[in-house]
Amino acid sequence: METARHYTVHMSFSFPGPSRQTRQQDHAISLEREGQAWLNRLTGAARDEPWPVTLLKLAWTAGPATLAAAWLGYYMGFGQTAPLENLRFFFAYTVVFGVIGLATGILARATYGQRRRLMERDLLRVADHLPDLIATVRDLHLAALEPEVRRLEAVGLLLQRVDLSPEALALAIEELGAGRRLARIAAKIELYRLSGLNSRVQELANAAATPAQTVVAAVAEWAPTVATLLERRLAGDAPSYSDGIARDSNFLERILTAMGQEDDRLMTLLDAEEVLVLACELINGRRIPMLLVSYRGHWGLARATDRLEQRRNLYRIANNTVLSRLKALVALLGESGTPGTVGATRGLDSAMLLSQARDGIAGLNRSVDTLGSQPAPLTGDARQRLQDTLETLQAALRLTEDMRRAVHRAARRHTLFQRTAEKWHRDMQRIGDLEMDRPDSGRRGLQVVERHIQLNDEQCLSLAVALAGIFRERGLESRGDRLYCLRSGQRRLIDTEQAKSLAMEVTGALQPYVDITRPEVQRAIDASPAANLLGLDSNLSARTKATWGNAAVQEMADDLSSAALRLAATLVTNYRVTLSDAAIEFLQRRYGAPAGELQQINRDGAARPALSIQPRPTAPLVLPRDPLWKQVLEDARRHLQRHEHLLD
Repeated sequence: METARHYTVHMSFSFPGPSRQTRQQDHAISLEREGQAWLNRLTGAARDEPWPVTLLKLAWTAGPATLAAAWLGYYMGFGQTAPLENLRFFFAYTVVFGVIGLATGILARATYGQRRRLMERDLLRVADHLPDLIATVRDLHLAALEPEVRRLEAVGLLLQRVDLSPEALALAIEELGAGRRLARIAAKIELYRLSGLNSRVQELANAAATPAQTVVAAVAEWAPTVATLLERRLAGDAPSYSDGIARDSNFLERILTAMGQEDDRLMTLLDAEEVLVLACELINGRRIPMLLVSYRGHWGLARATDRLEQRRNLYRIANNTVLSRLKALVALLGESGTPGTVGATRGLDSAMLLSQARDGIAGLNRSVDTLGSQPAPLTGDARQRLQDTLETLQAALRLTEDMRRAVHRAARRHTLFQRTAEKWHRDMQRIGDLEMDRPDSGRRGLQVVERHIQLNDEQCLSLAVALAGIFRERGLESRGDRLYCLRSGQRRLIDTEQAKSLAMEVTGALQPYVDITRPEVQRAIDASPAANLLGLDSNLSARTKATWGNAAVQEMADDLSSAALRLAATLVTNYRVTLSDAAIEFLQRRYGAPAGELQQINRDGAARPALSIQPRPTAPLVLPRDPLWKQVLEDARRHLQRHEHLLD
């Protein structure tokens, strides 16, 4: 949800138409100081008043100040000097009152000081363990992939690092099979880029264009995201902290579903990494923008507009759930070491994911055939392998059944959304209440509501304390570059189950501060880039990690251009509003949306037939038409029925 510090700006649109170890000691000291400053800001630390000053204040108040005030006050009130007994009374009263105040101050300082020390300890614990946990989960995801895909994914992570040296870039490109010549050219490009010699960068990039295109095309077949990063690097375009890293879409929906059904197979390790990064961002003051549509005017039409937005969000969630289940299925097969699947989901479209899922379930079927054909009775190891394979097969079939239900649910919600949209347009034409001739916040019409998801300092501190409690209960401990947790009374490396469980607990800790169950909040988070935390080194101190994390988050640009483009497409497609020149200029000036793309959205909207709300194309919607997919599922169900006694 929008936090207590959210910002809401109403703008009526008048639209016509119906890691690394620090190398220099001075730099390390600076980072430590910055980290401590960040801790002090969150804990609200203030310097304690020196004790001599406190005692002098008490002595002055209980002595000369009290006697002078009592004598003067008595004289002004009664016209005579105060009796000695009265002066003794005021003196004793002030001494007793001062002692009580002093004792209260001591108690308050002891309590507040202890609380401040505990809060600082919790902040340091989170600053120390959260980046290590993110790195651990990332490595667990890589470990579950096939060697070739693991190599590609690891290179992709290197290419996303802002502080990648020319030598490391050359090594990464060699890992992609580009050859030493192209790798040396890439290192030169990076070296000249760092030196600001852009003309030389362009010259080298042009010279390497042909071999670069060949390598990029080869990598794109398996890792399109890595191919895009490689193409940018070879063109001299390096990532920056302000750009961030694209998030894996719908990760919150998958985690919430896994929590609701108490089944961590419904989420992936990438989802766990994403929510941990989100928690790190929010603690460090990340502000995530949201652009929403509302209506101001006739109350009936305003209610219909809210209903249309609600049903559009429900349709989007149902449509995205299909892809979420498919990603969870591919991740499950990859994490279980299933032959025929690689387990990678980042950047792959639904057709490629479906192919992996089909091949993975086919590989499980072959494994069952091989193990089940052995002479009976099966030995202990063979029986356990068969049982594990059957359990994976059973979980895979549950996910495919979830996908089938999600497909039908998306179809129903699309029909409902389409009917609501058509009724909204009829009401709009009948009421004739859409008056949008010029940008005037006082006029009726569609409005853009700008909000931000952000925690204030108190909420950041509360979230950090909650996360520290989770880490403390799990017994998280860093030893070198490895992260351990308590399990069955012993220190053990974090595994996939522990990583997903921790991610779900972190998600639960986020819920009181950010209403992540709301579709518009999930969509805003998905659309915003994540902070680039790849430069955080496990060997850094807690305060230095805090500084690195805070700096990476604060460097994030508050970019609303993509959100403005999506909003414009929604207005044109769903509300059939034609963007005027003034509206395009406003979206370009206020949010940085490209004018060319806004005009293209206008042209696409004009070419669309009247009262036609087109469904969003989603590849999993054609699952029932794939005969090979159906045959693979039928074989899997047959295997489960034959060996169901092993699953009891």
